[in-house]
Formats: sequence, structure tokens, C-alpha cells
Amino acid sequence: MILQNKNSTFWAVATFVISTFFWGSGSAWAGGYYSCTSPAVLVGTSSCSDGSIAIFNADPVCPLPQTLQNHVCVTLTTSLSDDAETIFNWAEHDYPQYFSSNETTQISNPWLYRYYQKTNTYAGVNNQDKSVYVLGGVFGPSPVLVNTVANLVKVANADPSALYGVWRTSIPGAVWTSPGTYTDWLHVSTGIAVGDLIIRPDGTYIWNSYGGKSGNWVRGDSDYPVVLIDTVENKQWKVSTDSKHTGGRDIVIWDGRFLYYDGRK
Repeated sequence: MILQNKNSTFWAVATFVISTFFWGSGSAWAGGYYSCTSPAVLVGTSSCSDGSIAIFNADPVCPLPQTLQNHVCVTLTTSLSDDAETIFNWAEHDYPQYFSSNETTQISNPWLYRYYQKTNTYAGVNNQDKSVYVLGGVFGPSPVLVNTVANLVKVANADPSALYGVWRTSIPGAVWTSPGTYTDWLHVSTGIAVGDLIIRPDGTYIWNSYGGKSGNWVRGDSDYPVVLIDTVENKQWKVSTDSKHTGGRDIVIWDGRFLYYDGRK
């Protein structure tokens, strides 16, 4: 997971430094491309196969609401614009210590971004690689890649509130058969209660299993809105309502591999 709870580290991400990055009012991604006069072709970055020097073609300045894509002005897709709004609004709601106010989204090709003056922080969506970046404040002077737009939209749309409260957890029962001499044997396991799980809205949990454990939980995605950070077993337990079997009355707690628990109120 890349997301941390509000009271811990914000995002564990890798720095993605872009040397030609300019971000601010009226600025744009400085760029362009080289070309050669036919039939010569480009060799390296700025030379032509016939020995001549390639011609530099500056990228156009695109009028709003268009944006630059592959050196051509294109109309910004509504879906990307909507996704950017979803991500920015979610970040302001869940992480006000970094994105401290509700700001208006601005466009500076190829970026959709919001600037937060109080923390001197930018949050932006790049229309070319469809990814989300942060810059300034605690994130430093170089742009930092957070994740793709598609992945963060899933996180932003995840609603963990249905999982808050006390859940009685257990290892689920099972029924299976094994071959016998004259007939198959039917085996029934009733399951084992392991203790209560308490998921709190403040990003913490207590789980009375495996000798007792507690810690922080983080946002997951729309399938598993809560992920319990388990430092005892060194696992990340994914939690979701069991809509398939119980219509959402019970929950499933899964380690992402082969272990899972049931929970009910």
C-alpha cells in the first residue's frame, strides 16, 4: 500500500525527478521535438542522417481547455478532469495537513493542478502519463510520483465507514469429503472464534487474535476499503463486507494470499 493513516507518514513513494519541469501560474512543460528534411532521418537527439543539423520544433501553447499531448493540442477528456477532481477533493478531506484548503483546479499544459499556499504544496495530474504528482512543502523541490490516476481513483472512492465498529471474528468452518473403502467420508468443521476486531474511524484498530494485536489501518480500494497493518505477523489484512454471501452483514478479513477470517456484529 502507498497510503498511510492521517497520523503517520503520508505517502511512501519514489522520487521522480523531471529536469525540465516547470509548474506555476502561466507556466508549461518546456519541450518540443527535432525533425529532419526528408529523406533524411533523425540520428541521435539532434542530428540528421545526411549530416545536417536537425530542426527544433517548439511545442505549441495550447488554449484552454486543450492540453498538449504528443506535441499536439488536444481537448482534455471529461473523464480525466472528473478523476482529477475526485482525487484532489479526497486528498483535501483525508490529508488536510498537506492540502489545507479547498482550492480551484487550474490547467497548465499538460497539468491539472491545485496549489495550497498555506503549505506551499502542489498536487497535480499529468495528462500525458495519467499519473498523480506532488511538489513543494514536505515533499521537497522536485516532483514526486504518487501513483496512477486509475489506482488513486479507486482509493478515493473507497468508503470504509461500513466497516467501523466491533466485529466478532472467527476462522470459518468448512465441509469436505474424503474417499473411504466403501463410501466417501463427510467431514464438518464448525470453525473457531478468535476474538473481537474493533475498527475505529481515527485510523486505528484492536484485534484480539494471535495473542492480541493493535495498530493502524490504511485505506485500501473499492474492493477492500480497509487494510490492517499487522506488525505482529508482518501482514496486511484486507477487510471488506461480505456482500456475496451475507449481503454485507458480515465481513471478510484476508491476508491477500490464503488465510482469511469471518467477522459479524
